[in-house]
Amino acid sequence: MLLTCTMNNFEKQWVIVVDDDEDDRFIIQQAFKQQSHEYLLQALASGQELFWVLDQSITLPALLLLDLNMPLMDGFEVLARLRT
Repeated sequence: MLLTCTMNNFEKQWVIVVDDDEDDRFIIQQAFKQQSHEYLLQALASGQELFWVLDQSITLPALLLLDLNMPLMDGFEVLARLRT
């Protein structure tokens, strides 16, 4: 899910949230909506989704918020793969 938070005329910064809990993703999205800076927030449910998005992208996100306790591929595995 992509959410554009626009409150100022600054350049959008791409932020990715990876969390398998839909409620946690919603809370984070609401927190970013309240900020005075402009973000392009992308909420993903798994590490697999993250790597699919990153493989399709020509840029990297400005910020990655990563849940450490996820099924299939936990946050530590995602982080290790990102570092390679």
